[in-house]
Amino acid sequence: MALTPEARRLTEEHRRAQLANQRTFLSEFLAGWKLLSLRDLDASTPNWLQVIMRLIEVFRQNSADLSLDYARRYRRLELPDTDVEFPDIDFFDGVGPRVVRDLSRTATRVPRAGRGRPRSRIPLRPVNGRLVINWRDRDPQVEASLRVTGPYTLKHRIGRGETPEQAARNAATHAGGAALRHVNDGGRDTALTVVQNDRAALGWIRLTAADPCSFCAMLASRGITWGRYTKESFAASDIKFAGDPRADGATTAKVHDQCRCVVAPVWRRDDPRLDQSKQWRQLWNDNIRRNYGGKDAINAWRRLYERPEVFKRKLDEVPPRRTRRRAA
Repeated sequence: MALTPEARRLTEEHRRAQLANQRTFLSEFLAGWKLLSLRDLDASTPNWLQVIMRLIEVFRQNSADLSLDYARRYRRLELPDTDVEFPDIDFFDGVGPRVVRDLSRTATRVPRAGRGRPRSRIPLRPVNGRLVINWRDRDPQVEASLRVTGPYTLKHRIGRGETPEQAARNAATHAGGAALRHVNDGGRDTALTVVQNDRAALGWIRLTAADPCSFCAMLASRGITWGRYTKESFAASDIKFAGDPRADGATTAKVHDQCRCVVAPVWRRDDPRLDQSKQWRQLWNDNIRRNYGGKDAINAWRRLYERPEVFKRKLDEVPPRRTRRRAA
């Protein structure tokens, strides 16, 4: 079992390495943010995009390498005697991301996704019997995301009456969170590729940061999952988290653009990494299941997760209406 000190050390090392990669990226991102000129936003956007896309390329690959190495080493501890081979996964080593449409007049116009948009979330290509992940297929969508959250948001906020300085700070937080999500996708998608191509894997689990938001905790409570995480799982969910104290000064939480959850393959149902998820699941079953449904269940879970004493006191005062629907 992975209860050994070596397994715990390995998991903690991986967590710290991913966090270090995130911190360094955000530092570089904020330095690159200064390339956007408030005097001529459209003209400065293409150069900014090139720099940030290159940063994402480098740190996304770092995250992917860390994830692959962690999965391989952890699997050896979980299944030391298995004869099932670990998937042969490699990464496309072409030069540079697929950018940038150098259209200075329309630099903050978001390009529509065309027929070339990949259907699969994981940009996987078999090459000579090996699995090669090619991030280039996703770069047009990453670029579009940066345009929306960066210069487009900056213009929009100024148009709403914010000072250029306020708008720049808020847009930087917005764009940095989105960029970080793309960086972390390197590790998440690599782990999912391992799961989908390892016959010994049971599925994947979501490992949260030390202090996750309620929505991430709810998703992690689902335990072992098979298949891809959906777009909705890591999409921005402002309406659910408006006013969240983790908003970093922004008017909305943007917790999922700044999400630090990772995906990890799992090979045993008694994996101790599931202990926290099981506690959250029990909390859900005891308080939310059969009592709430749909959005009411998500809102009730948030109240329970953030202020359990208040939630339970009010529950005693006003019992919830029973419902047959289940939210998770």
